[in-house]
Amino acid sequence: LNEIKKRDRLFISRETAFISVKSSHIADMIGNPLVVIAKTFGQQVAVFENDTTRPRLSAFHLDLNLGTLTLTFPETVDVSSVNFTSFTIQVDSGVDVATDQHTLTNGSLASREDSTVVVIVITNDDLNDIKQKEVATSRLSSWIVMESTALMDMNGLPVQPLYNGISA
Repeated sequence: LNEIKKRDRLFISRETAFISVKSSHIADMIGNPLVVIAKTFGQQVAVFENDTTRPRLSAFHLDLNLGTLTLTFPETVDVSSVNFTSFTIQVDSGVDVATDQHTLTNGSLASREDSTVVVIVITNDDLNDIKQKEVATSRLSSWIVMESTALMDMNGLPVQPLYNGISA
């Protein structure tokens, strides 16, 4: 499914949703092969339901030695939509003091390929500020806040945000 989602013009509407089948893919209970549907005569879907599920962060890894923030999602996301300033690293799930958190000011991407994994290369200035504030000194003091503007999935749906004090 994620390989299909990477292709931004495939299965985005009923008009772009066709299937072709080789006889070797499916057989009935007796072993008779399915009737072939050639690529040139693909069968259009009868009903198409658009993706309405917003992407949700399933894991993240912050490496202060490499200067990377790796984000993992259960579905393919559009890396061109990444907004670096929508990510905040903090010492706890809820903080009230600015010195206990750092919002990225910029960054770059390790890869431009749409994927379920996004690797942000943190700027040296951001990396130095995170270290100076002693944010993310251990796994227990590494929390992430993410605005809905952080990125989108391949269908243009914004990521499910993670809020300070609620879902970070």
